[in-house]
Amino acid sequence: MMNTPADPANERLRFRRPIFVVVTLLLVFGAIRLMDTVGAFFLDTSAQYYVLPPGNVALGTNSLGLRNRELGPKAGTRILFLGDSFTQGLGVLEEDGFVRRSEKALRQRFQVEHVNAGMTGFSPGNELGLLRAIREKVQPDIVVLCLYQNDVYESGESLLLRRMKQNQQKKLGVRILFWIAPNTANFVYRTFLQKTYNDLLMSQALTLDRTQAMLIASDSSREKQSQVVPASAFQPALALIQSEVRKYAKEMGADESVTDRWLAQNGQALVDGRNPQEVLLGLLEPEYFSQVYGLDARARPKFETMLKTIQRIKEETEQSGAAFAVVYIPSDVRYDKSKFDLMRSYGYAMDESWLHDRVPMGIELRHRMEKENIPFLSLLDTFRRAPGPLTFPRDQHLNRHGHDVAAVAVAHFLEASFQSRIKPKN
Repeated sequence: MMNTPADPANERLRFRRPIFVVVTLLLVFGAIRLMDTVGAFFLDTSAQYYVLPPGNVALGTNSLGLRNRELGPKAGTRILFLGDSFTQGLGVLEEDGFVRRSEKALRQRFQVEHVNAGMTGFSPGNELGLLRAIREKVQPDIVVLCLYQNDVYESGESLLLRRMKQNQQKKLGVRILFWIAPNTANFVYRTFLQKTYNDLLMSQALTLDRTQAMLIASDSSREKQSQVVPASAFQPALALIQSEVRKYAKEMGADESVTDRWLAQNGQALVDGRNPQEVLLGLLEPEYFSQVYGLDARARPKFETMLKTIQRIKEETEQSGAAFAVVYIPSDVRYDKSKFDLMRSYGYAMDESWLHDRVPMGIELRHRMEKENIPFLSLLDTFRRAPGPLTFPRDQHLNRHGHDVAAVAVAHFLEASFQSRIKPKN
């Protein structure tokens, strides 16, 4: 039987088909990469934010989801405070926080209204997003950005978020996704992981009333409360926070047995306002404090990112006709030896010179604020001079006395910096 000669046209088609498939795939890949690159300019998670449940009686939130009284028509100078849980007043009554106490001090001579927009876990990027969302409704005359030392560490991608993302990339499908469209994949996973982290923070914020009661009960600087809160009252809060800690640790790739041991050791204390991240960092990043205070190669880019965000907040504030200022709230490891030792017990590398000397981060922060003509107040010297304790025994947040000390300094600072803008009493 004779073989039929191959059709040259079919041969060419068979030869071209795989080339066509390869070229098509390359074009599709190139198109996806191009869209991914262009989309990177619009996929920005740096200014994400959340608010507390609006109108929550237990938390004392207003219709904007802020831990603040309801806003009415402006009847004086309105000063908006942006910050984290220190500004929010975690652990004290709303009226005992430095935002409200400094308002009370200024009202002796001026017509002022302070608006507390502090949110647990916020950094300057989140505060920028919140400012954009509420600026028109609040209409501030002055915006005060309150910084804490972890704002350096949390500017840009934090260690814990990075580790959570790396854990996800152990999955083959996720690795392929990151290879095909790295910017889009990074946005999707960063958003997802940020939500997981925010859920943990929200679980603490949602138990603000219970946290407050427990912290006040444990505050050695305050008189013993007449009513003792039963331990059973904290079980719902404990279950909620422990559940979020487990999810958080799992996303980071932490071994379940390690998480179980950590919860067994620290579980009950979670309802006293202690930040699980603070303890976890002692295990995962023992040089956290030295990085931040020394502004080493790991912290320097984050510091610069924070400064750029502060500049954006300043520019957007001034464009709306308001004035801008920055207040720095130092960590208690800078002025309280007992807290310094507590952090060391968590596994952090500590340097006792931090208790009495200046650190590069503080020096440069002040220098950069002066260079940008931003009114700046550091509470470090104020806290070092004040009789203690200023914070709760097992927690870094300010107690009522600490807020009182801060309020006096903040009121003086605002009066000295903005006397021409603050409306005097008639």
